[in-house]
Amino acid sequence: MMGTSVEQRMAIRGCTGTRPRWRVSDLWRAPLTDLPIRDEILYQFAEFSTEMNLLEIGPGSGFPTIQLARLVRHLTTVDVAEPNIARLRPVFASVANIRLLAGDISDPRVVDDIGMRFDAIEAVEVFEYVPNPRVALQNMAALLYPGGQLYLQYPNVPGAGVTFFQSRDELFSALSDAGFVDIRIDFLRLRPWASLLYRYLHEKPLHVFRRARQRNRPAQAHTYEATWAFREGSTFDKFKPPIHLAWTVLLFLMRLGGDCFERLPAGDIFRKNLLVVATRAIEGGVPCSNLKTTSAV
Repeated sequence: MMGTSVEQRMAIRGCTGTRPRWRVSDLWRAPLTDLPIRDEILYQFAEFSTEMNLLEIGPGSGFPTIQLARLVRHLTTVDVAEPNIARLRPVFASVANIRLLAGDISDPRVVDDIGMRFDAIEAVEVFEYVPNPRVALQNMAALLYPGGQLYLQYPNVPGAGVTFFQSRDELFSALSDAGFVDIRIDFLRLRPWASLLYRYLHEKPLHVFRRARQRNRPAQAHTYEATWAFREGSTFDKFKPPIHLAWTVLLFLMRLGGDCFERLPAGDIFRKNLLVVATRAIEGGVPCSNLKTTSAV
């Protein structure tokens, strides 16, 4: 892949993304996860190819990592939390196209530590925890091939993490200064049918359980190893097959109403659940004065 031309890589990225094929063995072999609703964002709006090198920032439980690895040629996943990387190493030991690294995407040294470029980068529900978002965006651009795609989803909400932007112009400026073009900033929300099922078949049944365990949860978990799921997940490992089966059935029911998420233009980005899709500028290509933000659905 390193030797392919810009045109070849852009052609590869033109392939339509797809959902990984479900395997019965996922019920007991895949890492234990909560309802993987965030993964639907990638399957709806990102493009994948079996010739693609993908960088995942923040593997979380590792469930999306093992699924995405089936869609691409190579997947590198980077997590600031070394304990989480240590936990995932034996889980992915038999998956040849996954590489795990501990690193901070907002640290300038991470580019050299990773040591390769990618056709696409995905960061879902991670950016709000990045302490230096402008440096993080610069690193992401440096890690992409020219013409590579960034898929960035996060809640732009004060208190959701440590990072948020007050205005669309501020976020757009950070992206364009980092070297991104064709920037599209939208907000996401669950469609009515998916939202109804999510509320009554996921949130409400877990509400009592969450309240009962509240005393054991940190006030704000900024890394996955600080979450209750990481600290006590091994307790529920023996229940993994029925839990994963429940999530599989629930996602199937949610998709009966069509795609789970809808994507709408975000004029005001404050307190919105954002999806950013941007392209790494081709060297010597589009001048900064020609940058445009696209928001058409």
